[in-house]
Amino acid sequence: MANAFSRSLEELVILRNCLDQCTQINDESLLVLSKCSKIRRLTINYCREFGDDALDIIAVSFPELEYLNFKDCVLQCTFHAINKCCPNLKEINLSGDS
Repeated sequence: MANAFSRSLEELVILRNCLDQCTQINDESLLVLSKCSKIRRLTINYCREFGDDALDIIAVSFPELEYLNFKDCVLQCTFHAINKCCPNLKEINLSGDS
């Protein structure tokens, strides 16, 4: 069932990861999500745990991405991989701490 789910998931929203009770979303978490290669809309808000490879992982993992929302996430990286690997990307929201 999980395998079928990962092949068909097109939208993922993760909000308010800053609470102590929440599992931290980081680069390693993105690698786990990479099995969901059909994702077109990805929203991860208020995450402070991304490293230098976050956007590279997203670019390679989600080639069908059309919308990326990283509002209030701390990112210290470039967009070269996103630009190269995600030709369908129409909108990026990096407002806040990005």
